[in-house]
Amino acid sequence: MKKASALLLMTAALSLVATSAMASPAVKEVKQKDGTVRLDVQERPSNGTPEAQQETKLVVDPQGVTAAAYTMPSSIRVGIRANNSTANPISSVSVVPWYNYNIDVLPNEWIASWPAQSLNAGAIAVKMYAWYHILHPKYSTCDVDNTVNSQVYKPNSRIAKSTTAVDTMSGIGILKSGVMFETQYRAGSYDSSIPGTNIMSQNGTHYYADLGKTWSWMTSYYYPGSATFTY
Repeated sequence: MKKASALLLMTAALSLVATSAMASPAVKEVKQKDGTVRLDVQERPSNGTPEAQQETKLVVDPQGVTAAAYTMPSSIRVGIRANNSTANPISSVSVVPWYNYNIDVLPNEWIASWPAQSLNAGAIAVKMYAWYHILHPKYSTCDVDNTVNSQVYKPNSRIAKSTTAVDTMSGIGILKSGVMFETQYRAGSYDSSIPGTNIMSQNGTHYYADLGKTWSWMTSYYYPGSATFTY
């Protein structure tokens, strides 16, 4: 921890630009001719304008970003749509323990057989997406839903290798310009392409992990200008 004299207090308000959501098929694996497996999922829609914006404050260290004003959430409100389908209305809201939410989302968004660094990058993206929407709820009654409109949450779907990634990334997050941001991600492709501005490619993390890149390299690549913080 740096001395207090080295810290600068910054305040920033975050906002989202509303865009239209898209219907989507379920997540599934597709085996390629070369034997690799990619995700076949719809590109995740943007999330519209939050019901309420909250001013966030944090401490920025010139040598690196810390998050003294950010406290890890204890839970998240998840709107439940039957069969994880965007076609169904939110029928109930579950208050899910923070850790359980992360370990029951990651294996539904990143294929658990992928390399550890890919899963680590996914764990960061999943975590920060959820944390952002706790601060900026997507809906009036809940922070996120359980579909690709937000992130696919299935209770007790956890897989050991994915859980290891969540545990490995515990206490680490990313910020941009000193504030939390929506860590969007899409299926993308198994190559070096970027699926959009500030959007992580799920299949791309597999590709780069196979090339020996680390999760931190990937977050910097897909989210330019982002910096890590510890909590």
